[in-house]
Amino acid sequence: MGLIAGTAAFAGFAEERAARERLEVLLEFAPAFIISVASDGTIEFINRTLPQHDKKDVIGSSWLEYFPPERHAAMTAALRAALETGQTQTYEIATAGPDGADIWFESQLAPIRVAGEVVGGVLVSQDITERKRAQAELLAGRQLALLGTLAAGVAHEINTPVQFVGDSMRFLREAMHDLLLLFDKVQALRHAALAGTPLEQTAREATEAEESADLAYLRENVPKAFERCTDGLDRVATIVRSLKDFAHPAEQEMSAADLNQVVQGTLAIAANEYKYVAELETDFGELPPVTCHSGEIGQAVLNILVNAAHAVGDAVSGTGQKGVIAVRTRREGDTALIAITDTGGGIPDGIKSRIFDPFFTTKRVGKGTGQGLAIASSTVRERHGGELTFETTQGRGTTFFIRIPIARDPKRASPGA
Repeated sequence: MGLIAGTAAFAGFAEERAARERLEVLLEFAPAFIISVASDGTIEFINRTLPQHDKKDVIGSSWLEYFPPERHAAMTAALRAALETGQTQTYEIATAGPDGADIWFESQLAPIRVAGEVVGGVLVSQDITERKRAQAELLAGRQLALLGTLAAGVAHEINTPVQFVGDSMRFLREAMHDLLLLFDKVQALRHAALAGTPLEQTAREATEAEESADLAYLRENVPKAFERCTDGLDRVATIVRSLKDFAHPAEQEMSAADLNQVVQGTLAIAANEYKYVAELETDFGELPPVTCHSGEIGQAVLNILVNAAHAVGDAVSGTGQKGVIAVRTRREGDTALIAITDTGGGIPDGIKSRIFDPFFTTKRVGKGTGQGLAIASSTVRERHGGELTFETTQGRGTTFFIRIPIARDPKRASPGA
């Protein structure tokens, strides 16, 4: 009897082992990495590994060993939250691939329950490297497209102060010509006086030169001409500097930036987009240096500004009037706020949930690509761990709120778990 029971038990064990082996083989072909971790983060099971790792070495090691040290605290917190709350945690994370290049994963971490008791967690990670690369290319392409769209406007903005400078320089050239003629006559008068020759004719010529030059007029307007030259060149320098900052290649790490200056620079290069349809109102609050990718924040602000200009333009079309675009900044605790308000037509209730969706647009063909707000959302939320929200009233307008954490780890280019 004992022999029979032992044989049955062995057969059952063999069947269980065979079933487990079949399951592991099946899981190896799953399109995601499936990892079981104990409550302390020890890896108990993994369906497959990256080429540079061996499964037998991975099992029994800490899951933190395979991710950047700066992410360990966030991952430990995510595991703790999953085990304590029972809620699935979702996040994106990168790890080094066989060639050292980053491989990006979208991960979901959920608790494992046995007999109603949480005994560990299961991590399901999907490789999204191609998607991240496509997003980066899309972001770069969008930036180039925006630069192309703004080029004509920037040229127009530069042309106006350049005209001021040109007109002033022509006036100064003519003024200098008249003054030099007067100086010549005065010099001739001095020479005549020193030589003891008659002064009547020379004095008359000097008087005529003085009247021709109109010294009173020149005394009043020459300083103004110099001021116009200075103002015009300062305006050109501001536009060029703003455009240069906007077009600067994205940096790998965040750095402290003057967010008010970023917004002001964006307003300068976008002026041609809104100045014909809206009056600009600004209210910049005091902000400390904000750790961010300043160029990306500038682009997010630009995308929202362009949308605001289009919304206001549609609302005032045919009225001969202008709307208003108001931009303000504030500090809210540990967060920097940028608020952009327009007096456009507002966002209809039926599409509120879709305005951040890629390629969704209500604009006519050729005017909108549906990428502006999607990229702004990705920049603020994913790249900076911030918030992009809005309030809208039909027929009255919309306000977009960009909230960015003031202080962040400069090496973290995307939010943690």
